[in-house]
Amino acid sequence: IFFVLFNFSRPHTWYPIARKKNRSVVLHVGPTNSGKTFHALKQLESSSSGIYCGPLRLLAWEVAKRLNKAEVPCDLITGQEREEIEGAKHKAVTVEMADVTSEYDCAVIDEIQARQYESTYYKLSMVGCRTRGHSFTRALLGIPANELHLCGDAAAVPLIKEILGVTDDDVKVQYYERLSPLVPLKVPLGPFSNIKRGDCIVTFSRQEIYKLKIGIIDTSTEEFYLTLIEEIEKPLLLIHRNKRNFESPDRSDLEVTCLKASPVFSPSQKKVQDGGKHLCSVVYGSLPAETRTRQASMFNDASSEFDVLVASDAIGMGLNLNISRIIFSTLKKYDGLQMRDLTVPEIKQISGRAGRYQSKFPVGEVTCLHRKDLPLLHEALDSPSPTLERTLKIEQMHAATIIPYVTLHQATRRNPQLGKGESRSLPLLHGVSQRAGLFPTYDLLFMYSRLHLNRGLYQILEHFVENAKLSANYFLADCEDMLKVAAVIDELPLGLQDKYLFCVSPVDMDDDISSQGLTQFAQSYAKNGIVRLREMFTPGTLQVPKTSTALKELESIHKVLDLYVWLSFRLEESFPDQKLAASQKAICSSLIEEFLERQGWQVPSIKRLSRRAISSSRFSHSASFL
Repeated sequence: IFFVLFNFSRPHTWYPIARKKNRSVVLHVGPTNSGKTFHALKQLESSSSGIYCGPLRLLAWEVAKRLNKAEVPCDLITGQEREEIEGAKHKAVTVEMADVTSEYDCAVIDEIQARQYESTYYKLSMVGCRTRGHSFTRALLGIPANELHLCGDAAAVPLIKEILGVTDDDVKVQYYERLSPLVPLKVPLGPFSNIKRGDCIVTFSRQEIYKLKIGIIDTSTEEFYLTLIEEIEKPLLLIHRNKRNFESPDRSDLEVTCLKASPVFSPSQKKVQDGGKHLCSVVYGSLPAETRTRQASMFNDASSEFDVLVASDAIGMGLNLNISRIIFSTLKKYDGLQMRDLTVPEIKQISGRAGRYQSKFPVGEVTCLHRKDLPLLHEALDSPSPTLERTLKIEQMHAATIIPYVTLHQATRRNPQLGKGESRSLPLLHGVSQRAGLFPTYDLLFMYSRLHLNRGLYQILEHFVENAKLSANYFLADCEDMLKVAAVIDELPLGLQDKYLFCVSPVDMDDDISSQGLTQFAQSYAKNGIVRLREMFTPGTLQVPKTSTALKELESIHKVLDLYVWLSFRLEESFPDQKLAASQKAICSSLIEEFLERQGWQVPSIKRLSRRAISSSRFSHSASFL
């Protein structure tokens, strides 16, 4: 029995409906802006029935909108949304929502080329993503479609062919070249007066995005604040200097001080410092998806004043943007473990967003703010895509990528040297760089729990992680986030299925407010069987944030409301306040936008303020998950 439970060596046999079909699989591979997704979607559009699977809600939204506009009725299904169109035989979904029990004429799995990074280790495809790879593997092996179209990077082709080699599927590869030129410039941007319409400045932290928006490029010394923000009271900074060494300031605290000290600017004063010619949109990962979409739409609108974008690497996937020139503010980022140089794939993915075929910017350009970064930029763009055979230093690799079927704490427990950063190189273990993610189904976890009645979900997950047997093509997906949730809810009087549901919910356990929200939802559900939003979401006093810290808190509240909506689709009777949660989510998005407006980065919209006033009369803007 144990051998059967832990044997993950033949996952293609988990999907008998797909195995009954002789699927025609087409890999559309090529760089950004090569038209690969366009051609796959044309096949979907002409099919009698079909499904689109993407990694982001934004992509599912876009495809559903496209198909419906083409008079191909298409449902939209994500973890937090259901929009059903009468008579629809097509659906656009986030990949976790892919239905592997319904048969289709055509299926598209998009952004399989999207790279996910863990330290400096390259995840060469979404199927190899540490946390979500198993969802893409499930869709790849399990969707029963006559035609399956995969949009990806050429580096993923060997892995896909290997995985599908045992399925009797017919696999073909269609290669694409970039449709528009990408020109790396030989000079940096220089002063902000050189910014022009269509520019996108890329940075890698929320703090730097805010600072770039108001014209602050280098914030490492006091002098830049004194010269670039004349409105800030000089004595305040001098007092602040006495409390903190400005050679290495706490930027977050310093920014809060600056924001609190600065008066409300007029819109014209809040433009990027280029002579007052431009207004900026903002895009970064933790913004609500609705806000990101509106920001992108304003930037793309030719009649809009918002003709410059300041963004994080979130632009690398999921948004179609009319960008003329990418400007890297830096080529370093903090990846959760260390500050490091951007990898070649990261630089190429972001740079490739400049220039779009048949757009007003058909030729893309890329440069940096600082001259010192140009050599690395040019070297990366001239480099071939990374091969799957290479060596890395141990200190650069997450332990769970060296032993991908073991969680980080277990890997370091087995071999403490893995976490100590020895400076020797080693070849990657066979197949690690090419493995696809797997994760046990609920049915397997349930069967195991019946044999060990006294074990909680945390112990069950640990046991699977330690004992799963996999073939060379697969690794067990990282379940560190699930373990964090299981550790919180295992003591609650809940059944295994309910615990599993909370563990796979979209919650950021490293975010205090999000973690607190999930805990209260689970506790209320366990105690009462019903979770009323008003009992823990207190209307009344929530206001437009005035600092980046307050903004982050509002974003966290949005995540908690998003979690409630997600749970309401799965436990409808127990989470009955879906409409209230959705309305409050919309209000959070509006308040976040107003924060951007009050920072002078946008001109307030009379129409949007009117809607906000209407919302205010119905739902007050305050929340407390305390």
